[in-house]
Amino acid sequence: KLQAGAPLLRKTPGSTKDYLFIDDLAAAILAVVEHRLAGPVNLGTGRGVAVREIARTLGRLLGREELVAEADPPAPDPLHYVVADAARLTAETGWQPAWTLDAGLRAVVDSLPAVGENH
Repeated sequence: KLQAGAPLLRKTPGSTKDYLFIDDLAAAILAVVEHRLAGPVNLGTGRGVAVREIARTLGRLLGREELVAEADPPAPDPLHYVVADAARLTAETGWQPAWTLDAGLRAVVDSLPAVGENH
């Protein structure tokens, strides 16, 4: 929406989740397999990021910050906070995410086709 110049309304701007760039997810899975971990292992960064932060970052990266808005009042979010406990993953494998949120979002933005371009 932002890339096309349309407003982006965040209905649950405070919703906090653990976002993981796909390359980091693949590396985490590989670390679990290589270390032969058995039992449950949470895959994530262990850090929560609010939807509002992602929307603002995307707005900045696309030069469309003025198009990012929040619902007032925000919609209820039954899963307001979902963040992995990555302690076992990091302690037993040494895995750490290589991508920052900003770098991951930049990579996504850079991969987008130009507006009006068909793929």
